Amino acid sequence: MSDSQTPQSFANAHVAWLVCLYVVLSKVRREGLMSIEADIEYCARPESVFHQFPQTQTQPYLEFAADVLRMMVGGNLNGEELTVYAEHYIAGLTAKGGVFSGAGADESLLRTIWLSLWAAMNGYAPQVAVEFGRQGVPVKLKPAFAELEELLRTSRSQSRQQGKQRREGGLDAAAESFIASLG
Repeated sequence: MSDSQTPQSFANAHVAWLVCLYVVLSKVRREGLMSIEADIEYCARPESVFHQFPQTQTQPYLEFAADVLRMMVGGNLNGEELTVYAEHYIAGLTAKGGVFSGAGADESLLRTIWLSLWAAMNGYAPQVAVEFGRQGVPVKLKPAFAELEELLRTSRSQSRQQGKQRREGGLDAAAESFIASLG
């Protein structure tokens, strides 16, 4: 992992998820929905964007986000149908006696993730989508608007740097492969 891909740590899991989803949704905005297919299928692997945010590696939250994103990528669901899916998913994870309720499935964190994804699915820009998600964060954990903006700005800068490194590395590798094939 290069220095620019060093995992990031945030004040709490809500903030980590907001920044992570911003990165994911920005990638979708730039490259299309299919560009995140590998990230969601292999979300626990080091090459996944989620791996840059260790606080997002906790279950059931990572599974929930990956499942909703998977439905967005592969399903032909409209917003209303996906809302029903997410609401039932959240209810199942937070139900008394459920698998995660004893471990403390945080409904506000699930709602933060869902609100961000819902807003993106409805066409809002990544920055606006995570602002929807910020409204699901409990007041005592909620970052100020300006604080979140600064985190997103830093994230955007790191993401651009990583993209540039990937493009340069990919181009160099492709050029070397081509040259080797000639000889």
